[in-house]
Amino acid sequence: MEEIKEYKIETLKDLCDVVNNDNVEVLSADLILWLKGYNESVIEIRDFLGSPEGLNNTDVVEGSFVWIDDNQAGLRGVNIEIKID
Repeated sequence: MEEIKEYKIETLKDLCDVVNNDNVEVLSADLILWLKGYNESVIEIRDFLGSPEGLNNTDVVEGSFVWIDDNQAGLRGVNIEIKID
């Protein structure tokens, strides 16, 4: 049985380093799931904080995820960190 690998995706470089012909479809699907969840989090946090003006999304919320290369779509290990007090 082949060992299932896990990768922490924090940057575009991290994503590019793990993609290959065998996993590009599942990795892409998981990235879309993560982006949708990140966007929803940013919207909710901005609404709660009164929509801070002049701030990029990453000034408000940082995010990353642990991607498991198991040939199955679905996220596990999502990290969302609020950066504003």
